Amino acid sequence: MDNSNYIKNINNKISPCIFNTAGKQFGAYFLPDKSIMFRLLTFRDVTNVILEIKPKNKPIQKYDMIQESAFIWYLCIKEDTISNGDRYRFLIDYKNELTSVKDPCSMWQDGYFKWSRLYNHNLFNW
Repeated sequence: MDNSNYIKNINNKISPCIFNTAGKQFGAYFLPDKSIMFRLLTFRDVTNVILEIKPKNKPIQKYDMIQESAFIWYLCIKEDTISNGDRYRFLIDYKNELTSVKDPCSMWQDGYFKWSRLYNHNLFNW
């Protein structure tokens, strides 16, 4: 595949998912290879973004996201690590201050100042 990027497999939690460099969306979305892509648009001065996931009945998991460009951060995770309905948010290091934010592009939110939740459209019978 000419226009695909491969993401390193770290401790078998990060998926070697393939995604096309054109037409990428923001937020969290399920891919055909059973992985979940997280993409976030930030300020230019952000130095690090951590994805924090709160699976049902499991401890919170934290993953360093990968910087795609000056404004965009992404990470792809295997679906067996997390699933539909699990909560997530981003920890953004901006000007040496770590701030937690929900996903502005999520399809499911618990409330204004709360976590975002994963929503798998593939589970709905269209």
